[in-house]
Amino acid sequence: MTQIRLLIILIFFIAIAACSASDETKKSTNETQQVITITKSKPTSTLYFDGIIAPIQINVVASPIDGTVEKMYFSYGEQVNKGKLLLKLKSATLGKNYQQAISTYLTAKEKFNTSKSNIVGAKDLYDSGITSKQTYEAAQSDLNDSYLSFLQAQLALIELLRNAGITQHDLYLLQINDTNAVRKTLQTPLKAINIYASMNGIALKPIKSADSSSSDNSNQPIHVGSVLKEGQVIASIGEMSGIKISINVDEIRINQLKVGDSATVTSAAFPGINLSGEIVAVSSQANSNTDSGGLPTFPVVVAVKNITTQEQQVIHVGMSAKVQINSISPAEIVIPIQAVKSKQNITYVNLINPVSGKTVQQLVQVGQTTVDGVTIINGLKPGDKIVISH
Repeated sequence: MTQIRLLIILIFFIAIAACSASDETKKSTNETQQVITITKSKPTSTLYFDGIIAPIQINVVASPIDGTVEKMYFSYGEQVNKGKLLLKLKSATLGKNYQQAISTYLTAKEKFNTSKSNIVGAKDLYDSGITSKQTYEAAQSDLNDSYLSFLQAQLALIELLRNAGITQHDLYLLQINDTNAVRKTLQTPLKAINIYASMNGIALKPIKSADSSSSDNSNQPIHVGSVLKEGQVIASIGEMSGIKISINVDEIRINQLKVGDSATVTSAAFPGINLSGEIVAVSSQANSNTDSGGLPTFPVVVAVKNITTQEQQVIHVGMSAKVQINSISPAEIVIPIQAVKSKQNITYVNLINPVSGKTVQQLVQVGQTTVDGVTIINGLKPGDKIVISH
């Protein structure tokens, strides 16, 4: 019985071995090989990011003086047109500033006119040999100084009148010796100024700066009764003929992006609309507010330079957006990933020797892996032929 059992076990193992050999033969028979010629191509990678829609251009409206908001003629978030009256600002110091600007202007104007008269006489005396060249040059220097002071005073007055909405062009005709006209001008009550929109767009709330303290209200939305400081932001006018989206890109992918890369912007808020844009800015400095546990991120700006009037009706500031960026890398060698083999931490491909025609193992250095394949940094050149087993 024992011999019969041994015979049965022997036959069993022989059968298994025969089956294994048959499977290996089938595998070898079914395996196909493909020969490809190495070329350089420009690999394309598609990246996806989230962002918030902002206007293509923003113009800040700031208070020209210290004052209190007396009346408001707009609401944040509404469309305003260039030249629209936004608010009336009451200022206790406006009248004093107005009087000082008029007085400074008239004084500078009188001194300039006097200097122009003096230079004529000084030149005649110098040409006649009565006075020295030094005296003439001093008169010329005085004329130049008085002219500069006159221009500065004139510009200051023009700026104040513009901010106050005053169009009294006859002010520039005033002479300091016309005491009645000067007195009447200086006694003109001036307590409020009008502030107008500088462009068409959406009136946006002031943006609180990152370094502002929690108690700082200088960048808060204003209302009637708000006390403003000179230079304080009243509103931002957002121009919506196009849009911008700021995205944060981690350090792994930031070097894949460059200015000019195409982008597609979509959103669940406006389904069915695909906006074509491009990258317009790539920062070389990481965000300062990156979480300590995450990768550093870099700000990148994508712009859609033109959107239609119909699209403007449904696309609003602050909406969320999805940004798809198609990044095209410089020309490089990319081969199918199955062509790359690895053995004992050595990466190689099966290269056909151009002289002997035999297949040899060629060491290669691989780079980035994309959906198109794997990049070969070193080890292959255009024209080489490699074998891929399927």
